[in-house]
Amino acid sequence: MRMKRILIEGYCEKNRVSKKDNKPCREYKGEFGPHCVECDWFSWTPAENAFVYTNKNSTVDSDDVIQFGDEMEADDFNSEKYIRLWHKICSKKIDEAYEEFMKYRNAGIDEIQ
Repeated sequence: MRMKRILIEGYCEKNRVSKKDNKPCREYKGEFGPHCVECDWFSWTPAENAFVYTNKNSTVDSDDVIQFGDEMEADDFNSEKYIRLWHKICSKKIDEAYEEFMKYRNAGIDEIQ
């Protein structure tokens, strides 16, 4: 079976809907992560055309994502053409990151100067 990953932007509705109950999630002490998907307070929206790095909790810090849109979209409204270009650039950068990491690792270097 081939694995696929699904990227969504998730958020907790608990404090937005229930203003009286301002306590963080009892089970996970307010830490947002994959476990939230099973919670009734979890809501989500698609994260289309995003280039991201996830941390050890499978979450993405705001500095670690670039999503196609806003100023990246062209005035000619031919966004499909630019989304294809964005995809090619991101795929190339992923390959480059892997190759650079392996070069450092194989050389025994554990930090970038």
